Amino acid sequence: MQGRKVCDECKPPAPTHRRTTKERGYDHRWRTLSERLRDELEECVVCVARGKLTSVAEHMHHIERFEDAEHLRLDRSNLMPVCQRCHVE
Repeated sequence: MQGRKVCDECKPPAPTHRRTTKERGYDHRWRTLSERLRDELEECVVCVARGKLTSVAEHMHHIERFEDAEHLRLDRSNLMPVCQRCHVE
């Protein structure tokens, strides 16, 4: 028995696969540096600057996107600890 035929309009969209985190440049060296800096700098710098109750830094954010400045990818001066909320804003 063959499967049902589905018209083009009813077909689900083709899956969109993002590149893996490693393919985007977030490799072992990045994870190690990020974890070490979050241990040292535990508070979200954005929350602190806004005078909010401080939040735990869950992410390390590139100040200048490393896609635009690859040489700054692992440069501590280009990184800042942020909480989840500030990271997506």
